[in-house]
Amino acid sequence: MSVALRLSSANLLLISLRCAPILIGIAVLATLGIVSIYADNEIDGQKQLFFLLIGRGLMLGIQLVSYATIGRLAWVFYLLSLAALFYTVMPGVPSSGLFGVPTVNGARAWIEFGIMRFQPAEVTKIAFVLV
Repeated sequence: MSVALRLSSANLLLISLRCAPILIGIAVLATLGIVSIYADNEIDGQKQLFFLLIGRGLMLGIQLVSYATIGRLAWVFYLLSLAALFYTVMPGVPSSGLFGVPTVNGARAWIEFGIMRFQPAEVTKIAFVLV
């Protein structure tokens, strides 16, 4: 018989207070980074703010998922990331367009998704740690 941990509002408050210094540090560093990028180039600053908001949403979403579920899906995530990694080196893959693999600085390491580019090697690193 397993004992389930019940998260009451008091427990959630304690957890959030324990994590507050880390979250404040992340917020300060992210703000400084965006301000410095925005001061140099306004368009790049807006893009950085957009990606920060996407990252924040992903962080909150991942916190809602149980670590046991993440552990069960780790191998699937790892295999999908390896498939994306192998896709970048496969012959015959288009170099432009949606799902194209352009050559950037002499390397074919990115997959294009419309206005964004995705680097499978970075996701594979996270998947490797989870497995």
